[in-house]
Amino acid sequence: MAKKVLITGANSGIGIASLRTFMLDGWDVTATVRSDARAAELGDLLRDEGLAAEIVLCDLSDRRATDTAVATILQGGVPDVIVNNAAATVFGPVELADDASIDLQFETNLVGPLRLLRGLIPHFRVRGSGAIVNLSSAWGFTAQECVGLYAASKHAIEAVSEALYYELQPFNVRVAIVEPGRTATSAREKLLLTPGFGPGTPYWGAFAERNALLDTTIWKDGWAEDPRTVANTIFAAATTSTPALRWLVGRDTQLVARLRGRDALDTYDERSLQALRELADPAKAE
Repeated sequence: MAKKVLITGANSGIGIASLRTFMLDGWDVTATVRSDARAAELGDLLRDEGLAAEIVLCDLSDRRATDTAVATILQGGVPDVIVNNAAATVFGPVELADDASIDLQFETNLVGPLRLLRGLIPHFRVRGSGAIVNLSSAWGFTAQECVGLYAASKHAIEAVSEALYYELQPFNVRVAIVEPGRTATSAREKLLLTPGFGPGTPYWGAFAERNALLDTTIWKDGWAEDPRTVANTIFAAATTSTPALRWLVGRDTQLVARLRGRDALDTYDERSLQALRELADPAKAE
């Protein structure tokens, strides 16, 4: 029997690339999309490519819709892998973060994925196997002006993922965070701005200046990662024989990680454990 993967936000970009990657390896795919229109578009695209997937409606910003989607997914069988890819991107200064923007950002990027995981993890735990891959980004461990909401939501999903990494290890369930940098998708065209944020308003100058600098340096032509590379990393994180918590993708993410001393954020290694032993009992220090 083929293994099954659940991929959220599977109708474009990294999501559709991941869908193809798993399918080409013989996996059955359950793909979630936000609306009937996107479901129809994805169905047409897959038929044109000679592919087929179970398509489930799941608007992660709607708690009731997310719970309904979980029930539908379980009717088709418990997946072997969950890829939490769907996300919203809200840009704007913290000062202009209205309730609607905050709700959309955190419901989609944190609360929705959490509801999905809470519905499926018990089945993984009882079965004693499975993999969870949560998509973050370089803004999952850093931030800049006007991405406070988005970065906070990704910081949060990283914290949840790290906790799950340790909680689920005894049950043979792996958890991984994939952190892409700039990727050649339409995500930038789909980003939302907080109300009142635009050219000529406070904060816009610094925001535009920073983006102009990035566009000529770490975001310059040729640095945007191919979505297929990210999809291959997701597949590796879910299936490798040497699991790891964090998977960086893209030269910009790797550069920022080095500049921020990201090694300090890796999972507990033997040095960290030895330091804890010394704190607990200095006499046992090597």
